[in-house]
Amino acid sequence: MNELTALLEGVGLDPYLGFLHQLDPGRPSLALDVMEMFRHPVADRFVLNLVNRGMVGAQDFRGGEGPGVFLAPSPMKQFFAEWERWMLAKPKAGGAAWRDVLRRETEKLAAWLRGGAEYQPYRFDADEKEEAAACST
Repeated sequence: MNELTALLEGVGLDPYLGFLHQLDPGRPSLALDVMEMFRHPVADRFVLNLVNRGMVGAQDFRGGEGPGVFLAPSPMKQFFAEWERWMLAKPKAGGAAWRDVLRRETEKLAAWLRGGAEYQPYRFDADEKEEAAACST
C-alpha cells in the first residue's frame, strides 16, 4: 500500500480518492483499489512462498497491545529483505520486475483519468508452464 501510495502521488494522483474503497480520513483508497489487482500475484504468492519455504512460522509472531498479532523484530527484518527480493524479481521471463509493473500500472491509470487511451487493468496469467514451474508456492 505504501509503495502504491507513493507511485500514485508521483504521477500526480491523489491516493486518498478511490473508486472502490470507502473514503475515510487518512485511508489511501485509490492505492487500495490498485492494490486489489495485485493481491494474488504479489501479496498472496509472496506470503505463501515464505510459509512454504519455512522462512516464517507461528513462532515468529507476537501479540501486540490491542487486537492483532505482529512479526517479531528479527523475522520482520527477514520479511523486508525477502520483500525487496520479490519486488525486484521478474515474474515472467523477459518481463518487468514487480516494482516496475506497479509503476506502469499507476502511469496507465493516470493517463486514462486524464483522457488518454482506454484503461485495461493488469491481469496476471499464471497458466504459462515456465512461470508455474518457477513459482515455489
